[in-house]
Amino acid sequence: MDTKYKRNHVPEEAEIEQIVAYAVRMNTRNAFLIYPSKTTQSVTLHVGDVVARSLAFDIGIEPEEGGRLFLRSLGEALSIITKTGPGFHEL
Repeated sequence: MDTKYKRNHVPEEAEIEQIVAYAVRMNTRNAFLIYPSKTTQSVTLHVGDVVARSLAFDIGIEPEEGGRLFLRSLGEALSIITKTGPGFHEL
């Protein structure tokens, strides 16, 4: 996981390259970019053997609600990972 403090609507190519490099270095197939933002869209990208996902923590709403929504999104993403098959349960 890597948190980015930028005002992008989607992750930049350099950010994706960086998180994929982290995942390869850590020998995992899953990577997350976290954006504290009310405008960033969640995306899922497949780069080689790595699945890179971006998730937003909505800072335009009450912190408790933003936290609940973020944790729900993260939980859904983690649930997908554990159901995807061998090797994908690594975090």
